[in-house]
Amino acid sequence: AADALTGIADMMQQLGDEFLVPLAILSKTATSRLHATAERVREHDAAELVRSLARFAQDRPLLFIGGAFMLGLGVARMLDAGDEQ
Repeated sequence: AADALTGIADMMQQLGDEFLVPLAILSKTATSRLHATAERVREHDAAELVRSLARFAQDRPLLFIGGAFMLGLGVARMLDAGDEQ
């Protein structure tokens, strides 16, 4: 799971580089958070991670929603790239 998050974070960074500046900034923030989350997944159990994610969503709802949006774009792009092969 941590490796998948790292891959998605890298993909989101590429997406952010292709978008307008405000979205690129959001993408870079989300990317750094995903990298940090990947490290936390490697170090902590699932219940603790879910609690941490819930706290983050409550504390920063716009960033959470923006990150979820960028994650969705990254997954869609990954799936689309898989269809092309």
